[in-house]
Amino acid sequence: MRAYCGGNDSKWPDMLPGILMAYRMSPAINSTQFSPYFLLFGKDMRTPLDVSLHPTDTMGRDAKEHITSVMDKLDTFRKVAKENIVQAQHKNKQTYDANAKEPSFHLGQSVLVFNPQVPQGHSSKLHRKWCGPYYVCELGPNDTFKLRNCSDNKELQSLVHANRLKPYHDPRDRKVPTVPHPTLSSETKTLPGTSPTGASQETQHIREQSSWKDVDRILQARKYNGAMYYKVKWADKTPSSWVLSGDLSSNLIREYHITRTLQGRKRKRPLKRHKFFI
Repeated sequence: MRAYCGGNDSKWPDMLPGILMAYRMSPAINSTQFSPYFLLFGKDMRTPLDVSLHPTDTMGRDAKEHITSVMDKLDTFRKVAKENIVQAQHKNKQTYDANAKEPSFHLGQSVLVFNPQVPQGHSSKLHRKWCGPYYVCELGPNDTFKLRNCSDNKELQSLVHANRLKPYHDPRDRKVPTVPHPTLSSETKTLPGTSPTGASQETQHIREQSSWKDVDRILQARKYNGAMYYKVKWADKTPSSWVLSGDLSSNLIREYHITRTLQGRKRKRPLKRHKFFI
């Protein structure tokens, strides 16, 4: 249509009758093997060229006999077209199943979601089609999944099918080759103006401040002054305390929200089978 308009976009409605005529008279090669016009009227479409060059084939024929023969041919042609459709569907299914795989997403796995919608004013070629990352918080029926955003743990309202998901690999988890640091000689182990004893005491104090404790599990969640806090049970049996979300591992927070809502309440019931899923 773009080629026929010749740069004038306002002419496209004038092109529709000719395009529809070409579509209706063209046979469907990959399915019925017949044209839509042939399946509806039982004969090929007569173009203006056929009318001007060829005489009519039904001249002098009785109308009732002609209608009867057309109806008989239509039944035969439609049966053949139905068989061709079944064969084409079977062939398409075999082609699809050759590369199809069962989804293997599990609870807590990070994924990206495919979203083909392009915001207004953005280029479709430059816009990112994969959004996320999200993580799987619940398994739904028919290969659907309930997702939460990894950044704020907010839950998506609708279920997402597996054909719109792909695994997400955090760049921070990639292995980076380590470069060995040069060792200091005995003459350069202490900074100028400090004694070896003072330096060791300062280093020990820094290590105590930056030490990490093992967490047994998260007990509660609460939002305070716009920040998310979690009540943590420590592995060393020390009293539980509230910790800012940024000081906890993201994997630990995801495991907590798989069974809890964003407000920290336990889920009432698992996902039920939706009425639109058979």
